[in-house]
Amino acid sequence: MKETDEHSEEKDLREMSPTVMKNFFLVRPFETITKMYGTPNYFEIDPTPVIAVTFPILFGLMFGDIGHGLVLIIAGLLGAYKFRKRRGDAFNFSWIIMYCGIAAFFIGFLYGEFLGHHEIEIFGNVLLHLQPINLLSILPNPTILLTIVGIGAIALIIGGIDRFITKSKLGSWLIGIGLVFFLLPLIVLLISPVLDITLYNPLHNIMNVFFFAVLIGVFHINLGWFIQFLNYWKQRRKFLAVSDSLIKILLLTGGTVLIFGVGFDINEWISYP
Repeated sequence: MKETDEHSEEKDLREMSPTVMKNFFLVRPFETITKMYGTPNYFEIDPTPVIAVTFPILFGLMFGDIGHGLVLIIAGLLGAYKFRKRRGDAFNFSWIIMYCGIAAFFIGFLYGEFLGHHEIEIFGNVLLHLQPINLLSILPNPTILLTIVGIGAIALIIGGIDRFITKSKLGSWLIGIGLVFFLLPLIVLLISPVLDITLYNPLHNIMNVFFFAVLIGVFHINLGWFIQFLNYWKQRRKFLAVSDSLIKILLLTGGTVLIFGVGFDINEWISYP
């Protein structure tokens, strides 16, 4: 009885103990955003690397402009230089502003906008006429995506066997990497039929921008469920990982493909190809 109480107390202490986030220096500024929502405990995945990718991209989609992106990049670098000795949140936010500027700069090419114009003009000289870019053309070749899916499947199999036989951490890492390599390219392949669009001139291209915004929202929700999947797996709640998180990812992705592919027509969904 005493040993059981000590084990329960140890488990409670692990759940309540403070944690330290350790991330790559390029990702570290985004720990400030993570801490605004709470620090992950020992049994949770640190979402900072994911935030470091999704936060600038979402900002860039809302603020996509080549010229404005350049302004933000310069402002962020100046802020980082100004607060380099003090560090802290001001220093971190300066780097975040710079990353957001980089995203806005590149997405500005998709929107075809430079300071609100569709050409890069400096001192009256037109340097470049911005042309529409088809989203499907910037995706990797389907063969490459299928190869990545295959690598993910192999990593899942090897990791599962290793966990079953030796129960080592290597198996857990292989399973985690395999899931990323398997699910993300598979989702891209599933939604690729609806990416044959251009976001050029958003104000006169509302429906395409709307569809793309929905896709980004679906991807973002799926990413959250994927992190939930990893948390369940790390907590050894594998049944919930599959029956809850994975099923929701598949249902949301499949529903999005159905609605965007054939419209909201149930008879069409269940009819023969």
